Order: sequence, then C-alpha cells, then structure tokens
Amino acid sequence: QDAERTGPVIKLGGPSVDNVAIDEEGQITLVRLVGLSLLVGLGLSYFSFRSINVTIMVFLVGGLSALASLSFVYWGGTTVDAVLMSMPSLIYVLGLSGAVHIVNYYRDSVAVDGLKRAPGAAVSHGWKPCTLAAITTALGLISLLSSNIQPIRKFGLYSAIGVLATLVLLFTYLPAALQTWPPRRFVRRKPGAALKSGMETLIERMWRRIGTMVIDNYVLVMGAMILLMCGVGYGIRKIDTDVQLLKMFDSEAKIIRDYTWLEKNLGKLVPMEIIVRIDEKAYQGETSDMSDSDEAVAANDDVENAAENNSTDAIAQHPLSFLERMEVVSYIEEVLSHRFGETGQQIIGNAMSPVTFAYPLPKPGASFRQGSVRGGISRRLAAHRDEFLRSDYLRVDPVDDAELWRISLRLGALNNVDYGAFVHDLQDTVEPVLAAYKYRTQILSALAAQRGDQGIRNAKVYLVGVPFLESKTAKIPAPESPGNANPGDEPNWSDTAVFAKILARLLINAGVNLRDWHDPRYELPDNWGALLEEQDCVVVVDPRGPYDLTQVQNRAKSYIDARHHSFESLDGTANQRHEAISAIYTGLVPVVYKAQRTLLDSLIVSTIWAFVMIAGVMMLVVRNVRAGLISMLPNVFPVLLIFGFMGWSGTLV
Repeated sequence: QDAERTGPVIKLGGPSVDNVAIDEEGQITLVRLVGLSLLVGLGLSYFSFRSINVTIMVFLVGGLSALASLSFVYWGGTTVDAVLMSMPSLIYVLGLSGAVHIVNYYRDSVAVDGLKRAPGAAVSHGWKPCTLAAITTALGLISLLSSNIQPIRKFGLYSAIGVLATLVLLFTYLPAALQTWPPRRFVRRKPGAALKSGMETLIERMWRRIGTMVIDNYVLVMGAMILLMCGVGYGIRKIDTDVQLLKMFDSEAKIIRDYTWLEKNLGKLVPMEIIVRIDEKAYQGETSDMSDSDEAVAANDDVENAAENNSTDAIAQHPLSFLERMEVVSYIEEVLSHRFGETGQQIIGNAMSPVTFAYPLPKPGASFRQGSVRGGISRRLAAHRDEFLRSDYLRVDPVDDAELWRISLRLGALNNVDYGAFVHDLQDTVEPVLAAYKYRTQILSALAAQRGDQGIRNAKVYLVGVPFLESKTAKIPAPESPGNANPGDEPNWSDTAVFAKILARLLINAGVNLRDWHDPRYELPDNWGALLEEQDCVVVVDPRGPYDLTQVQNRAKSYIDARHHSFESLDGTANQRHEAISAIYTGLVPVVYKAQRTLLDSLIVSTIWAFVMIAGVMMLVVRNVRAGLISMLPNVFPVLLIFGFMGWSGTLV
C-alpha cells in the first residue's frame, strides 16, 4: 500500500496468476490448519486425560499419521495441490480420534486387568471397532475415485491410504508407549479401583438421563429426527457448485484488488474462446489470382459457375471467398458485441480475431461497383493468408484442411457471471449466425437447380416471417400483431432477427434479388397468392403470423423451411451435427462450467458409492440386512443435514 502511494507498482491478473495465488494461499492455509489442529488436539487431549504423557502419545499418533499421508504422495510420484493440502489435517484428526479410543479402552482395562495387562487388553478390545471405523472411512474416501476431477481423485486415494496407515500406529506404537510410560494417575490405582473423576461421573449421569429420555419417547424422537432429516435434506435439490478461483479469496486480498484495478483501467481478463471451423469444401473452389474486375465478376457470379460443379456436396458448389470466410467471424463478433458487450449486458469486452488485424471489411452488395470493391479486398486479404496463418488466430487443421478461425473474448472476473448460463446464452447467439450459412447453401442450391442455365443472379427470393418492418407489399400493421410494429421497437437482436439479418446479407452478396419480404406484424397483401407464385424461392423464417404454410409451399416454385434456425440443446450445436461451418466453444469459461457440473455429478455418485459400500460392510458385520441398513442412519443423517442446509442457505460447494 505504501508503494501504491509513492510510485508505480506491478498489477498481475489472469489464469496463471490465479494458480500461483491459490498455491501461495494454500501453503499459508496449510500452516494455519496444522497450527490450529495442533492446538485444538493438544488442548482437548490434555483436558480429557489430564496427562502430559498421554497427550504426547495421542499427538504423535495423529502427527505421524499426517506426515505418513504426505510421504505417500511423494512415493506415489505426484504433487500436493490445493485440494490435497487439506488431507494432513483430516488424517491428523482421524488418527487423534483412533488414539483417544484406544486410550479409553486402556483406562478401562487398567481398572479391570491391572497396569501390566492393560495395553494388551486395550488392543484386544479396540482393534475391531477401530479397524471397522478406519475401513468404512477409507471406503468413503475411495468412493471419490469415481470423480473425473483429478485433484478429488488424488485426495480420495491418498486420504484412504493415510486413514488405514493410522491403524499401524494405533496397534503398535500406542500400546508400546502406554506400557513404557504409563500415565501417573493410572500407576497409583489398583485393579478394581474406580478411575472416574467427579466431572466424568457428572457427564455420565447426564448422558444416562438423555438416553433414558430417548428410549422412553423413542417414537416422538424418531419422528422428529425423520422430519428434520427430510425437511433440511430437501435442500440438497437446491445445492450448486462453484470452482471459480477468485471466489475463494477474501474480498480484501491483493489479487482481488489487482483484478479490480486492471478491469477498471484496462479491460476484462477471463478468457473465453470460440473457434469457427470452416470445412475445406466450403472454400476449395474459390479463386484468388484475378484482376480486380475479374474478381468482381466472380464475386457476383460465383454461384452460377459453381452450379456446374460435379461435386455432390452442396457447400462445395457455393464456396466462400476469403473475405466471406472472414465475414463469418465478423458477423459473430457483431452479434456478441450487441448482446453481451458494452451496449448490451456488459459481460464481455472487445473481441480479438483475424478481423482485428484486417482491412475494414466492406458492406454487403452485389452491384458491379460493390462487387469490384469486395473482390479487390478479398484478393488483398487472401494475399496475406500466410501472415494470418502465422498468427495465433487462424490455423488449418492438418487432418482435414479445415480452417480454424479464433475469436478470443474476455469476461469480467468480478462480475459474478453464471458461466453455465453464459455458455448457453453464447450458443443461443452464435448458432443462428451459423444456421444462416447453412440455409444460404440450401437456398442457392435450390435456385441453381430450379433456374438451370439462367443462373441465380437476380433470382427473386422472398423471406416470410422476418422482423424487417414495412416492405413494398406489406404496409398495414396487423391489429393483433405478435409484436409492436412501430419502427425502433422491433426485437433487433432476437434469434430470428439475427438469423434473418445475416441470411439477407449472404443472399445479397450472392447476387439474388432480395427487395421484398413479409413481417408477421403486418397484414398480408391482397395479392398474396400471386406474390408467392412470382418468387423463384420462398423462405419461411418465422411461422408465427397469418400464414397458411400449405398454401405457401404449394404456390412457391422453390420452398425452404428455415424455421429451425434457433439453438436447441437437444438438437446439438452445428459442430455436433458436423455442419460445414460450425463453432467450438472453449477456453477457461467452458472448462470452469464443465468442472462445476462434473463436481456436482461426482459429489452425487461418490456419495452413493460410499453409502453402498459402507452399508455392505455393516450388513456383513452385524450379519443382518435390516440391522445393517438401520446402522446407516447415523451416516446418512449428518450428510443430509449439512448439504441440505447448504442448499437452503445458497452456500456453494
């Protein structure tokens, strides 16, 4: 803080800084946990046994067990991560618990068998319950191996090994130490003498009274506990997970202050990547070695020439120039900026892509002048393709020669964005743009097949159900329109609006005649049937209007049903459907979201496996299925209570 007032300082942020900060805080936390565990363990041990010798013995069992668990990590050839840092404290407490049980058995054995035979008698009485407790605990930890998250798997494995290792110290070191250095208060006692102090007697009386009350009112107590377990446990349905690293830091931590300064003064920092994949067939027919005028003619008539191609793949018949492929990226950036950028929800900052380093892209158009401009820019961009390929934003897939165009986004680290909802919203926004290219291919293929030698230039295409407001043939707003038909009030960036706008641009660039359309918020013209018959192709985008789709299909020369342009999770993304132009959503945001879902799934699966395995062990021990299931209630109750409370309180796992 003094440096901030007197001179320049270094502000650090980003995933690498997050990892380093977590490691540093983890080491600090480990020291704190160890120190706190030592103090609590030593304090409670001395308070319970009133013996320095016993306190040291119990402490050594817990401490050596914790150190042994860390040594297993080393011998296993792995490293300690943020999750595994909590293992030593867990093993220390479990080792301490086992040692306390053996010492209690020892104390009772002194009163019955005498000082010499007490250690052996304590082990004889305690080995079975201690072993059973360690095995069931280890089974619960081993169930974590069902997780797909590596740190959780490591924690489960090495913690289970550490728990079982405590048995070695419990049954070897502890009885030997009790035999060698017996507690002084036990040495002075004779066999058969009472070892209970006044406090112990008082506590025993209290628990006897509680036990008697529970037994006398067992129906009421059982009913109350079941209601409590079900009521609080129902909150498990509301539980959610979160693995965002920054939420693990205190609000006053240095890394949080650095992030706040960086995002306020420079920009957002959390990376999110979209990889636009364009199949080689989508551009294999493009030409790049032409004069500007020839390029303009090719830009206007490329679809007519491609119609003569013998390729059976529709996308190969209508290839995209380098400019048009770059426009795919540009259009995606445009819709993302409007929805999530500074003019929208303010979730993302400025995007970076090959468009960032290119010439300003021209407007859509197919006139001779605009075609010449677009052709010239496309040729100049294609001339620099190798330079783009040497950057980090364009690559060619070595397997199938598909082009991979990278769009790099940045999200605010401190905006409390729900990554799962954002990834879904991102797909909702991007997939309609990709759908426009799919339907472009279908429309151009239909026109080429229908018009034959005439080619597709100036072919009439009529869009039905697009939110473009008034057109040449539809000027009267419908009295009960599905949306407001006043200019400026239309849903400019809805899925349908985005799809329709991009599709219109693509068709204009292809040279078709797209001068008329119908907005569902306007009344149908009187000559609706004749109007449909005049068109070379009718495209239905949104059927929520006064349309008879059967009539539209029968009257149109070519009919394209483009109603399924919005993203549906069940249908999958364009990449999952293996479309020619698709998007892959990657980067830190989807990874964190996937980790959250995996963490929740792992929590459920591992808990079920733990209960199943422990229930099996209990059935074998008590040799009765019903008794084994009943014995599981004390295990189920705290789990439902704790996680149910976390769900009701909104605490993230």
